[in-house]
Amino acid sequence: SIKRFGAEVASGTSASIDFTPTLGGVHTLTVTATDDVGSDVATTDFTVLGDIGGSGFVNNILWLAEAGITKGCNPPTNDEFCPDDPVTRGQMAAFLVRFLGLTDDGGGNSFIDDDASMFEADIAKLAAAGITKGCNPPTNDRFCPDDPVTRGQMAAFLVRALVLTDDGGGNSFIDDDGSMFEADIAKLAAAGVTKGCNPPTNDRFCPDDSVTRGQMAAFLNRASDIATS
Repeated sequence: SIKRFGAEVASGTSASIDFTPTLGGVHTLTVTATDDVGSDVATTDFTVLGDIGGSGFVNNILWLAEAGITKGCNPPTNDEFCPDDPVTRGQMAAFLVRFLGLTDDGGGNSFIDDDASMFEADIAKLAAAGITKGCNPPTNDRFCPDDPVTRGQMAAFLVRALVLTDDGGGNSFIDDDGSMFEADIAKLAAAGVTKGCNPPTNDRFCPDDSVTRGQMAAFLNRASDIATS
């Protein structure tokens, strides 16, 4: 079976769902499937993110929610996504762990500053997979879970997560020459995961800018084709 917007539809059948919510919240959707034997009624709950209608990343965010990679930004209700908020390093860990399906935490306790973080388990899994090296080189005994993720850092996370090696010749953008993440940014651009930060020209990457939650949804949506290929 497959799942779309939280509704389970048996393989080999067709269905369409039209729903335009005006507010976020938990809505009950009833799906009726009829076959040669008769009809069955199934109900399921799904959460509508009520704050994404004006976002340029609405389709990416919907994909992120359908894939189970985001649970919302305002627990326990979680009926909002906060698309314009910056992504913290802890949130980034959770996004990537769900995106990649990581389970091994390597014994946990990789860093000294995440014991009180709700993302401690995700951070341990990210470290065990070699996707993060910490935030305070060369010691790297801290993760800085509450710090915002910069676009350069995000490039490094995704390059390691996707095991990207092709830089397409490098020098994709005019503003990353002095960045420690220049090689990662080139690989991300060559893979088509980033398009730049200044459309329509897109000759800049803005490596020191914070990544918003909406932008992160777009990055992961584009990266999904690589992760599943």
